This record gives sequence, structure tokens and C-alpha cells, in this order.
Amino acid sequence: MQIENRKYVAKSLRLKDVYYDDVLRRKKISTIRFGQVLFNDVLIELTFESKPALKINIQKIDYSKTFASISEGDAINDGYDSLLNLKNDLKKYYPNIQDNSPITIIYFQLIDQSFFSSELYTFEKTTDKSTFKT
Repeated sequence: MQIENRKYVAKSLRLKDVYYDDVLRRKKISTIRFGQVLFNDVLIELTFESKPALKINIQKIDYSKTFASISEGDAINDGYDSLLNLKNDLKKYYPNIQDNSPITIIYFQLIDQSFFSSELYTFEKTTDKSTFKT
């Protein structure tokens, strides 16, 4: 069987709206892509169909697996309750994916958006040091 060679550089990651709350609750801390995905930066946007974009920090990228070797732990990190459900969704998103197809697992950390909100924090200058006030 021919392995489809998918290799590309991504400036952001796109997810379906259904995953938005799982990302905010930090239930979803990774995403799996068919092929080899490269990035020029570790700070990128996570975009959705109609939800606001979120800033994420890429923590780790795993190129070592194929579709067949995705584990139950990988499914849980991706926000799924089972490996079967994850694989079924991946087959919907990537109809040409095969057991020997290479995948990329991108582990990310949500950058706390509220930390940067001026309504929640004010920056106060003191004589020798700076402090946060809430």
C-alpha cells in the first residue's frame, strides 16, 4: 500500500467548534494530524469554525507514530473517551488514512487569556519592583 506523503508547515491549527470547551477546560491538550506538520513558531493560534481564536504554546511534537500505533492515552490527551472514537473521527476527517500512515501529535498548552485582560489585572509601579494587583 502507498503511504500518502503529507508534509506541510502550519501557521495555526484549526479545530471544529465541538472541541472549544474541551480546550478551555484543558481536557483536550493535544491534536492529531495526518502526515508531518511543521511549525515556524511555538506560539500559535488555535482557530475554530465560529468560536474565538485561542493562543496556545506548543509543548511537544511527536512524529514517531502511525495511525495504527495511536494509543488510548493519545485519545485521552486529545479529549476523547476512547481510542475507537478518536480513530473513527480521524477516518472521517482523513478518508485516505491507513494503518501505516504517519501522524503528528501536537501537544499544546492554552495560554491563559484572562491574564492579559486589563479588566482583571492592573500593573502598578512601586519604587523598586513591580507587582500585580487583582
